[in-house]
Amino acid sequence: MAEQSELTRALAELQASLPSVGKDQKATVKSDKGSYTYSYADLADITAAVLPLLSKVGLAWTTRPTIEDGKFVLRYQFRHVSGEMLEGAYPLPSASRPQEIGSAITYARRYALCAVTGVAPANDDQDAAQAERAAQSRERTERELKDSIWSEAKNRGWIGEGDDFSKLQDEFAQWNGGGDITAADVETLKGFATHLRPKQTMQRGRK
Repeated sequence: MAEQSELTRALAELQASLPSVGKDQKATVKSDKGSYTYSYADLADITAAVLPLLSKVGLAWTTRPTIEDGKFVLRYQFRHVSGEMLEGAYPLPSASRPQEIGSAITYARRYALCAVTGVAPANDDQDAAQAERAAQSRERTERELKDSIWSEAKNRGWIGEGDDFSKLQDEFAQWNGGGDITAADVETLKGFATHLRPKQTMQRGRK
């Protein structure tokens, strides 16, 4: 209990002196319905403002990406010099391109730090909700495109036993000049689906 009170006291002292963090960065979110731009405070701005204050009250902040129960997460710890700590995990995408994984880790570090310390850039919740809706829309479009492509691939015999889709992958790589279809972005999937569509029309016309 003594350790817990020390951490709580340090956190209370920290929150009494939290600075106002401006939203000086801009990002553009694209979706199947268009795009929009919003402002945000990036990780560098937040850590520059908050981490020196943590050390003054005996607190330290650490994060590391890891695998837990087969899932990719960002494990974070909020430690006090007394030995007490708060910790948790933020989910990360399990399969994506390295650049997207790096962005997801940065995003997770930023939001976990804000959530634990109480830093709240103005209108951040609204921006996060907009980004989340755009991401969900994009993921839905990606699933629909992949379902359509996989369905056509099965009709053409490109999907073998045990869901072997090597023939589909070969067709995609030939069309795309390389790359893995499972890691393709929405725009690339749309192009590949369009590439298949004329063949579907011709095949139906010959029946």
